[in-house]
Amino acid sequence: MGAPLTSANFDYLLLKMLARKMAYAGLDSITDDGTNADLLAGKLEAARFLGIIPSSPVAIVDDDLAGLADPQLPCLFAVAELVTLESILGNRAAPDQEAGTDNYQYHGKFYDSMETTVARKRTTCLRQYGYGQGTLTPGVMDLGFAATIDQASGIPV
Repeated sequence: MGAPLTSANFDYLLLKMLARKMAYAGLDSITDDGTNADLLAGKLEAARFLGIIPSSPVAIVDDDLAGLADPQLPCLFAVAELVTLESILGNRAAPDQEAGTDNYQYHGKFYDSMETTVARKRTTCLRQYGYGQGTLTPGVMDLGFAATIDQASGIPV
C-alpha cells in the first residue's frame, strides 16, 4: 500500500477527471488543495457511503481518509465523480442567446451529453458498488389486531 490519500490528492484527482466540465458550468475547476467547495458534496457523499463519518460536516480532512484501503478507492472516486457530475447538471446556467446561435446550440448539446454521462455513471456506481440502491431492513408489520379462527368452519373471523 502506498501513501495514504489526502484531501488535496482527492481534489487534484477529481479535477483531473472533471475540470473542463466544471469550468463550463461555472464551478471552481482550479482549487486542488483539499478546500474546493464545488467538490465537497461528492467527497462527503462518497466518504459516507464507505462508512466514513467525517470529522466535520463541511470538510473532508486527511484524517478522514487515512483508514481507506486501496480496494475502496475506485468506489470513493466513482461516487464522488457521480455527485459532482450531478452538481454540474444542477448548476446549469441559461445560455447567452446574444453570444450567437452556435453557442446556444453547443450549450444544449453539452448538457444533453452530461445527462447521458450522469445516467451512465449512475448505472456503473449501482452495478459495481451498490451505490444508489435503497437499503432493506427486515422486520415485522403489526396490523394492530389478532385474527381468530372459527372452530366450526375453520374460517378466520
